[in-house]
Amino acid sequence: PAWVGNPALNAQLVAEIDREGKAMGAPLMLFEIPTTGSRTRYVGVMDRLLPAPLLETIPHASPLARFEQMASPEVQLYLERGHRHWTALGNRVAADVAADAILGQKLLPAPPQ
Repeated sequence: PAWVGNPALNAQLVAEIDREGKAMGAPLMLFEIPTTGSRTRYVGVMDRLLPAPLLETIPHASPLARFEQMASPEVQLYLERGHRHWTALGNRVAADVAADAILGQKLLPAPPQ
């Protein structure tokens, strides 16, 4: 799709952001925002935006698996009008996934002793 842009350029930009962040003591974690067309179908985008070798070196997380587990006509994770932002439930799921990834990948600095 046209919105993917240039994965090679995306990779260079992300690598530079990662270098700058590390130099400032702020590690980078990419967070995927899956796309959707319905309450029962979610599609990942990270592998289309960036080459796999970069994703192996930069911490990342995605709520895609959780969204797919919850997919149901009765469960609304995205607002269905306007810009299709996440609902409160979608945000809660994404926040849980992000927190688990940050803690699991040890991206927070150790507390002072």
